[in-house]
Amino acid sequence: MVTDSTYSRYRLHVEYKWGEKKFAPRTDAVRDAGVLFHTFDTDAFWPAALECQVQEGDTGDIWLIDSRATSTVGADAHNYSPNGAPEQRTGERYTKFARSFSWERPGWNEIVLEVDGDTARFFVNGHLVNALIQAERPTPDRAGWMPLTEGYIALQAEGAELYYRNMRLETL
Repeated sequence: MVTDSTYSRYRLHVEYKWGEKKFAPRTDAVRDAGVLFHTFDTDAFWPAALECQVQEGDTGDIWLIDSRATSTVGADAHNYSPNGAPEQRTGERYTKFARSFSWERPGWNEIVLEVDGDTARFFVNGHLVNALIQAERPTPDRAGWMPLTEGYIALQAEGAELYYRNMRLETL
C-alpha cells in the first residue's frame, strides 16, 4: 500500500498486530514487515526508501534502501544511542542501524514516525528507539548524493499475516 502523494514533514501513527499465518519461503523465519517512507522509486519491486523495520524482536531498526543517512550509535553494541557517536551508513542495496531496545509486546503495538525533511525519529510503544539525520539519495546519474527530504509512504508485509489499524498522518 502506497500513498498517492509525497510527504516531507509529518507525524505518522500506525498500530500493528501479527497474525498467525506465515507464507513460503519464510515459514520458518521471524515475521517481517516495514513502514517505508521518503520512497522515491515506486516502480521498483523493492522501492528505494528509508524504512522503519517492523519485525519480531527488531521493530524500530532503520533500513536504508538505496539511500544513506547518519544516526548516533553506542560504542558498546552499535545500536542507537541518543548520546552516541554520529555514524553515516550507505545502503547500496540496503544496510541498517539497529534500534536501542526491543519494545514490541504481544498483541497490538504502536509505531510513531516523526519526519522533518531529512531527519526522522522512530517511537515504538511510546519509546524513542531510533533516529536519523542527513538522509540522502543518489543523484539521477548516480554520480553523487542529494538530500532526501520527501517521498511516498508505503506499508510492507513480507511473508506473514499482519494487521494494521488506526493509521493517522498529520502534516507539520
